[in-house]
Amino acid sequence: RLVEQFHDRPLAFLGVRNGGGEWRELIILRPTLIAGGGGAVAIRKLTVDVHRPTAHDAAVVGELHWDNRDPAGSQDRIDQAFDVERVTKRFFEGLKGHYDAIHQAVEAAGRSDPAVLKGLERAGGSERVALRLVTQILFCYFLQRKGLLEGERRWLSLAYERNLPRGNY
Repeated sequence: RLVEQFHDRPLAFLGVRNGGGEWRELIILRPTLIAGGGGAVAIRKLTVDVHRPTAHDAAVVGELHWDNRDPAGSQDRIDQAFDVERVTKRFFEGLKGHYDAIHQAVEAAGRSDPAVLKGLERAGGSERVALRLVTQILFCYFLQRKGLLEGERRWLSLAYERNLPRGNY
């Protein structure tokens, strides 16, 4: 209806309240007509936890500004904010830094403990162990973003904080 009643690239902001009446989420929708799609619409969506926005959330929202002097440029800038290739590139660049840090920690653990070194060798090396850790964390993060880990969108951080004081990390 947004596309039919307004124009081919509207931007919609929807607020979701929790049971207590406070804002819980902000959902930003960007429907666009698919060229040659016979009226089909693609919808890009960003769901922001208003109490704990991610760096990605902040980057996208920061690019959603309108300039009345340049409507076409504003439309293009908003489309770029939701550009999957751009987001994916930024994501993988950030992920590489985390992988490198985990890989260094795994290697250091192997150097300081012969039993860990033996386990790393059985698992295929420190690179493989680091990659497996990163992919498992990413999968948990995906589940967390969908609210599938005990309904808690901070499940990973809370689990880390619960275990850090006890040295269970």
